[in-house]
Amino acid sequence: MNAALFSVLGGALLTRYLLPMYPLVLLIALTAIYRRVRWWQCLAALSALAFVFGIFLNPPYGFAPEDNLAYAHVIRLQQNGIAELENRYPGATVLSAWPMTDELTRPELGYLQAVIPRGSHRGLHRRADCPRRP
Repeated sequence: MNAALFSVLGGALLTRYLLPMYPLVLLIALTAIYRRVRWWQCLAALSALAFVFGIFLNPPYGFAPEDNLAYAHVIRLQQNGIAELENRYPGATVLSAWPMTDELTRPELGYLQAVIPRGSHRGLHRRADCPRRP
């Protein structure tokens, strides 16, 4: 149903959107292997091991960090950066884009103790919006 809706409606198809389908696909694959392969337990264990390795090990090609636990590194990097802002530049205004705007203004997300004043802008990619360094 999920794949059919994405096929019909379109949209940005990210791996995390297919997450609800993984158990069904795995059960169907396991049923097919169980009926056709004599050593199906070994194949099932090998598949489970591949999934575990895929969670912790990065592939040798470019991938979205949220596809495995590499995203935890991104979160730790953002937490350390915001902690550095709080320690070195208290009260400074930060120009940021989403999702960092939420992380700087919502203490309940766990990134900061108090709201950091921030400015946000839709067109951060334009060179004219960036202040020039002396």
